[in-house]
Amino acid sequence: MNPIVDESVTLVRTGSKKRDVEFVVDLHAKTPVEVNRHQLLQILVNLQMNAIHAMNGKGRLTVLTEDWIEGKESVGALIHVIDEGCGISKRNLKRIFDPFFTTKRDGTGLGLSVSQSILSQTGGEIKVQSVEGEGSQFTLYLPNKTDHHLLVSA
Repeated sequence: MNPIVDESVTLVRTGSKKRDVEFVVDLHAKTPVEVNRHQLLQILVNLQMNAIHAMNGKGRLTVLTEDWIEGKESVGALIHVIDEGCGISKRNLKRIFDPFFTTKRDGTGLGLSVSQSILSQTGGEIKVQSVEGEGSQFTLYLPNKTDHHLLVSA
């Protein structure tokens, strides 16, 4: 998964060269997860571009990965996309995953909705924490890769 995350950052960094964005990348996840490479890339690029827009093209964008541990067991991997942007109001926070909801003049309101839908198909999800005026953190929860060859039909 880390190479896909790294590739997404490279794509976004290349596309945002004219902006004053500092990228911080820290990839520590070791747990194998089951993801569609192209879909994960699409989700990560969308989240990072949203973050850059929220920061008006300047600030620190942090992308981290880590193992998702519950109790003492690894259940998957986490990807955090953290910005120092305008944050999201409590009123809008309840609606950001709704189809066609957007606060951008040129947005369709489909990016987060489609991303959440894609992740839910693999048992994953996106959660958000945000403080208005300080920034937001989007976290992707990606479950462990399932061992299909261990599944036995009756």
